[in-house]
Amino acid sequence: KVSWKGRDLGRMPSHQRAELGLCLVPEDRRILGGLTVLENLRVAYTGVPPSRRSATPDETIERFPMLVPIRDRAGGVLSGGQQQLLALARAAIANPSLLLLDEPTEGLAPVIVEELAEDVMRICEENECTLLLCEQSVWFSRRCTEHVHIIDSGKIVFSGGWDEFDANQDIQARHLAVA
Repeated sequence: KVSWKGRDLGRMPSHQRAELGLCLVPEDRRILGGLTVLENLRVAYTGVPPSRRSATPDETIERFPMLVPIRDRAGGVLSGGQQQLLALARAAIANPSLLLLDEPTEGLAPVIVEELAEDVMRICEENECTLLLCEQSVWFSRRCTEHVHIIDSGKIVFSGGWDEFDANQDIQARHLAVA
């Protein structure tokens, strides 16, 4: 059973999940390639219930400085990092209470990863939202989260804070190869 704020999400339609403030940034980003950055945000904005909107598309672009110079560029010609920032901005427009990020740093340049971490932390702070992060980069995870849960073969093999994680060399060596 998967629930959020006491509500069972299992059979809940996606529009009701959106009304609860659940926002997913999928691994494949799902950018509308034929639309500009601004148009992608306008589409997202119209799909958000008015009570959940945090900013207009123009205001949202201003909150993501790396999107400002490319606001009129088609989504399909953006780099992977630019697409990831756009996907994050699209989620931010909905004032999330739970932000789900699926492998957000995969294939991104280090400078974009750093910008992405700052943007994720800012969104979570501004919206007082919870972050559920599925990520292989320990550095990024450490920057954006307070707790770490390691799942191996469908089972939670570690759950705790970063201090506990740092002290557990066995978990690091067996599951993450970072020791």
